[in-house]
Parts: sequence; C-alpha cells; structure tokens
Amino acid sequence: MHCLVELGVEFELVDVNLEKMEHKKPEYMAKQPFGQVPYIVDGDFELFESRAILRYYGARYVGKGPNLLGRTLEEKARVDQWLDVEAINYNPLVFPIVFNFFVLPRSGVPGNKAEAEAAVEKLDKVLEIYEQQLSKTKYLAGNEFTLADLTHIPATRYIIENLKSA
Repeated sequence: MHCLVELGVEFELVDVNLEKMEHKKPEYMAKQPFGQVPYIVDGDFELFESRAILRYYGARYVGKGPNLLGRTLEEKARVDQWLDVEAINYNPLVFPIVFNFFVLPRSGVPGNKAEAEAAVEKLDKVLEIYEQQLSKTKYLAGNEFTLADLTHIPATRYIIENLKSA
C-alpha cells in the first residue's frame, strides 16, 4: 500500500480481518497458500509476498512517481541489497520486540522479556550499520528514496506507534 501511495496509483484496499482468522479460511488460502497478508490482484495477475509485490509495482509503474527500484544496474543491486537486509537482519528482530513487549501484554499474557531484550540488543547493532550507511548517503540505497527505505516503514511504524501508546 505504501508503494502505491508513493507512486500516486489509485487502488482498492480489501480488509482481511486477521483477528477473525480470515486469512486462514479456504477461500483465502486458495489464493495465498501460506495464509498470510498481503495478497494482490492486478487485473488478471495475482501475487503474494510483500517484497515481490513491492518490486512488481515498482516495475509496473516505473516512470509514474519516483523511481523506487534504482536507475542503473548498480542502484538496483543496492536496492535489492537493502531489501534483503531488511528481510534478514531488521524485520526478524523487530517482531519479537513488538510481540513480547506489546502484543502479548495487551492480550493479558506476559511477554518473554529476555527474548525481547536480546532482540533489542541485536537490533542496536544492526542500526549501527544503518547509521554508518546513512552517514554516506541520504537514503539506504543511495541519494534517492527507494523500495529499500519503503520496506522498513511497516515494522518501524509499528514500533513507534506502540511506544507512543505504552
């Protein structure tokens, strides 16, 4: 969704109620066999997995709005590099922090504080690498806003919103 907003593309958002487990119902599982969100339909084309969807829309709407994929082969490789960093080194650390500090306690279940604190410690080290990169370039993959930056928004936003309400 953030990608389409950034590109200025109109879209219809279909709510999938995760609390009611709509993503695990047979009709949804037929489209997204892992029972996860997001899942998109673009005309006759269907696709799931967040980063695949981001890359698809970045390519589909190249020339409309900012170039989110990078302009040269090298820029595209840098975008892919930081998409992988987010998927492998950032997002997996954010999840246990949010889950144990915010989600479980709101459900009346104590979170695993040790697991969350270990993730915070590891995330601090990852963020030091981000700081090093951002001391050299305006954005993660260079001097233009790209999918490399965009893909960090959901997890980062979730932490920020939960810290405000904690």
